Amino acid sequence: MPTAMAILRPLIELRIPMRDEAMTVLLELMTHPCSCASLHPRHDPNPRLIAEATRKGAIHTVRRWWPDVEPMATRIRAYTTLSLERLAPRTDEEAADSSSPSLGRYLPERPTIPADKNEITQYLEGSLALSVKDPSFLEP
Repeated sequence: MPTAMAILRPLIELRIPMRDEAMTVLLELMTHPCSCASLHPRHDPNPRLIAEATRKGAIHTVRRWWPDVEPMATRIRAYTTLSLERLAPRTDEEAADSSSPSLGRYLPERPTIPADKNEITQYLEGSLALSVKDPSFLEP
């Protein structure tokens, strides 16, 4: 997976017409599930490790731009803030409003109840990694 991150990083930094699409892919990879079902078992004896490396590689790539490099930092903040907000219980008003933006193909609209550890990690890991560089990120 380092190859994918090595390709996405210069696309985002240097190819402005492709920036939005490449950034969307990278942000979605930040929430890639560590589920063996998401990968074909014949490619590697331990697909869980590959999926984990995918998410961690994407988070590491995003941290290079956090919090100083614009316009990437604004998009990163919006995505990770939205993923944190999805963990909060819904109010009746929010349940009726179906126009909330999607977090991509790897995250469900809301975590399932009861949620398993891997699913919650998908929502939190990127935000916690960013808060190491900027502790004020998690403050309300």
